[in-house]
Amino acid sequence: IGSIVIAILRGIGEFLYEKAYDYFYPRPTLSEEEMTEVLNEAAKFVHSKQLPGENGDGFADYLDVSSQMINKRLKEKLN
Repeated sequence: IGSIVIAILRGIGEFLYEKAYDYFYPRPTLSEEEMTEVLNEAAKFVHSKQLPGENGDGFADYLDVSSQMINKRLKEKLN
């Protein structure tokens, strides 16, 4: 029973730490217009790279490219 209590207290502590960290050091975010622009660029890029007749998973490629483009835009915004 003691280990359960310790695990619960640890979980509560981690939750409170994350909330306090996010409050004092907010993570940068993109506006809705910027996010839409980045996602459209990613969709156009993936669509232009797909070959006719290729049965690859375009959605997985889109998710990968969009994630990379969002991270790149956030880094640009920080600098």
